[in-house]
Amino acid sequence: TRKESSAASDVYKRQVQTRFLRPAVAGELWCETTVVKPGRRVVHLESRVSGADGKIVATGSGSFAVI
Repeated sequence: TRKESSAASDVYKRQVQTRFLRPAVAGELWCETTVVKPGRRVVHLESRVSGADGKIVATGSGSFAVI
């Protein structure tokens, strides 16, 4: 696990998964991340990355321990 810094507390990566769905075309990429479950000790997140054409090019999810 790799320690990430945070102003409020220490955060440790527990699990991260990335799925590449299609190649990204030229232009900007946009990432939207939502908190699926904000637990007291573990936070679960999901993300979607979209290309300039609006198509999703990648998704990801992760669990992070908050100490």
